[in-house]
Amino acid sequence: MTIIVVNDVVSESLASRIEQMFFGFDFPWYYNNVTVGATYPDDGNTIEGPQFTHMFVREGNRTSNLGGLAEALVHILAEKTGLVLGEPFRVKANLNVQNNTMGDAHYPAHVDEVLDVPFLTCVYYVNDCDGDTVFFDDDMKEIKRLTPKKGTLVYFDGNIRHAGCPPKKALHRCVININFLRQHWLKDEPK
Repeated sequence: MTIIVVNDVVSESLASRIEQMFFGFDFPWYYNNVTVGATYPDDGNTIEGPQFTHMFVREGNRTSNLGGLAEALVHILAEKTGLVLGEPFRVKANLNVQNNTMGDAHYPAHVDEVLDVPFLTCVYYVNDCDGDTVFFDDDMKEIKRLTPKKGTLVYFDGNIRHAGCPPKKALHRCVININFLRQHWLKDEPK
């Protein structure tokens, strides 16, 4: 279960432009009253909460007029990581706002999709914040924890459960999740 972190996957100036776009007054965010919306295992430290989302690609189809951003990020990701990537089947941005009432709890541990075929999950961190991403093994034991750093990307086998934590100090936590089917990532695949 390899979890690969790529720091500075985009230039500092591009990372700042992406951050400004996502936190701009005219970016279209959509409210969801839950982060996961399905039943997932609980390690005793799980709590559900609201978040804002923006879906760029769903089931391989562009669902946003901002889909060009997702395509550009995929191109940069392939170039920087050496992964052989095709079109993503899902690209979604998540925005969690500050919540210092949850203690050390995290949102539900989940996989982005339940598929019969292997897939890759990538998480791009839009901003620096204290809302960690927590990774779990099949027994719901924590195996890794990452603190978001703007311009950083983490990628891993899509069947690894992961969960976001709400930021307690930062005003918000923003990530872009990208999912690819296995046939699209044949080089340097995580095991």
